[in-house]
Amino acid sequence: MNKYEIFIIMKKELAKFFGNKRMLFTTAIMPGIVVFVLYTVMGSTLNKQSQEGQFSDVNIYVINLSENIKNVFESSEITYQEVSYMMKEQIKQGIEDREPSILVVLPEKFDEICMSSDAKVGVEVEIYYNSSISESVYAYTFMTTLLEEYENTIFDLFVINNGNNVYDMALKKDSTGKNLSAILPMLLMGLIFSCCLSIAAESIAGEKERGTIAILLTTPVKRNSIALGKVCSLTIIALLSGISSYIGVILSLPSIMNIAASDILSIYGLKDYVLLLLTLTSIILVIISLMLIVSAIANSVKEATTSLSPFAAGAMLIGISCLIQSEPAEKIGMYFVPLYNSVQFIYSILVYKVNYVNFAVMLISNFAYTLIFVWVLAKLFDKEKVMFG
Repeated sequence: MNKYEIFIIMKKELAKFFGNKRMLFTTAIMPGIVVFVLYTVMGSTLNKQSQEGQFSDVNIYVINLSENIKNVFESSEITYQEVSYMMKEQIKQGIEDREPSILVVLPEKFDEICMSSDAKVGVEVEIYYNSSISESVYAYTFMTTLLEEYENTIFDLFVINNGNNVYDMALKKDSTGKNLSAILPMLLMGLIFSCCLSIAAESIAGEKERGTIAILLTTPVKRNSIALGKVCSLTIIALLSGISSYIGVILSLPSIMNIAASDILSIYGLKDYVLLLLTLTSIILVIISLMLIVSAIANSVKEATTSLSPFAAGAMLIGISCLIQSEPAEKIGMYFVPLYNSVQFIYSILVYKVNYVNFAVMLISNFAYTLIFVWVLAKLFDKEKVMFG
């Protein structure tokens, strides 16, 4: 393996990438912009919907409205219609027919019953709604919460956390880290696979289609140098795309999770960002080298892309594993498992539980897997049936 030959291959691949301004923009810059715009719009839309409540579009009908409940509704600025019991079935039919409505049925003399000793047995309040209509569901949920709060004021023997003290003892950085750990590993794995897929599929299968791979293989450069040169150069390109996507995710998180941008940037130190960068690099090395093997076996870019697509679903599934865990994996054996080990270490960075032994095992094993895949790729370059088939 010649360092000069590896450098020549890397120079060739990087020159092809950086010399194409359109490819540079779509690979290294556009992912971050797309991710930022997509998640920002999505987060803003969801937050707006939850805040507005869409009460202006919901008809709230009330039967046997009592004076106390009327005061509760008016204090909450709820627009309602008081109707007679005779209209109950008609309104229920309208709700069934997907009208954005709810029907609240209170017992007669509701206030008197609530104040009597019989109230301890329980007073039945009926609320009819349609779960297939989002406006109806929101109104039902809000109305249920409102009536439960009123019930608590009637039988209010004690209050919980009603003072001005801070009762949630979690530090801001702990809460933010936990929220990030639920979404960021999954997003990063999906984004990394996407950017690796776009460049790895074209790198070898594309050269096969254009016929340029034959010229490259006839040069005196060793096959393992070609393989390692392609892996290193594509890792640099994928890392640029990954960093761009990562920045886009971080900038959009305030809209998605209602977290201040300053909180996200300040809770982690330089050491954490360095560890994250090294971890992302090791992930990309493993993914790129594996994808290049698939690209070498494929006869066209389309075939390579189709073959590699299921890998993205697997990567997302591995990223989702953080959602069902309360803590990062502690057993050192877990950090020998490719991809899963990196996700677990990203998780540990985000929740401030970095174990440097696990980091070393993860990093060394990922580099070992990369070298194995590079060796397999070099062997494929030696097989004319694979490269020219």
